[in-house]
Amino acid sequence: MPPHKALFTAETLRFFRELGRNNRKEWMDENRGRYQEHIVQPFRALLEELTPAVHKLDAGFDVSGRTGTNFSRINRDIRFAKDKSPYRTQMYLMFPGPGGKGWQGGQLYVGISTDTVTAGFRIYSDYKLHGRACSRTRGGFRGRSAASRRSMKATGIPARSASGPSTPGGPPPRRNGRSCSAGSSAGK
Repeated sequence: MPPHKALFTAETLRFFRELGRNNRKEWMDENRGRYQEHIVQPFRALLEELTPAVHKLDAGFDVSGRTGTNFSRINRDIRFAKDKSPYRTQMYLMFPGPGGKGWQGGQLYVGISTDTVTAGFRIYSDYKLHGRACSRTRGGFRGRSAASRRSMKATGIPARSASGPSTPGGPPPRRNGRSCSAGSSAGK
C-alpha cells in the first residue's frame, strides 16, 4: 500500500493564522486560491475518505458535500456582531444525522483552526426536547471520561470538549438550539 498523503499541511494552519492577522475582504480576495487549495479541497477529500466509515455507523448521516450542511462557511454573519471581522479562522466538516422538525439528530464533526484540531459528536435539539436528547446521548457515552460525563450534564452552556474549553472546540452553536456534545480537541 502506498504511503498516505496528508490532506492538511502546515500551509493549512498558516492560512488561518494569516487570515486572523489580515481579516479583510481585500486580503481574502488576494488569497482565494490558497483558500481553495489548502482548505476547501482537503476538506472535500476528507469527506470522501470518511464517507464509507460514517455510513457504516449510520446510513442516515448526510454526506452530500454541501456548504452549510457538511462544510462550515468561511464568511461570518456580522450584521449584529460587535466583532466585524468578515471571516472565520476555522473550518468544520460535519456529518448531520437525520432529524425531524425542531430536532436535529446526532452530528459528527471535525474542525481545524489556527492551532487546534477538534473532533466529536453532538446533538442539537429544540429547547423543550433538550433534556430528553441529552439524556439519550448520556446513556450512549457511559464509557467516556469523568470530564466528558460532566460536560454532557451541563445543560445551560454548550459543552466544548471532554478536555475542557478549547478554541474552537466544536462547530459554532445553532442560533435556536442548545447543544449537548462530547468531543475531543488537540492543540499544538
